[in-house]
Amino acid sequence: APATSVGWRDPGYIHTSYLKELWPNRIYEYKIGHKLKNGTYIWSKQYQFRAAPFPGQKSLQRVAIFGDMGKV
Repeated sequence: APATSVGWRDPGYIHTSYLKELWPNRIYEYKIGHKLKNGTYIWSKQYQFRAAPFPGQKSLQRVAIFGDMGKV
């Protein structure tokens, strides 16, 4: 509550990760896992992203920004 009340949607799980000291323009691969109560793991499919370019290098960058608009 209140996320389970009328008009709200359960946000599920939110995970945060900080990636430091990435090499510019390098492609990194990752997958997300979860440990079950019985000790086994389940894994997502593998994803990838390209790190930001060298400072001053011209390149197309895409950024996704999300803001919680709240409930009135």
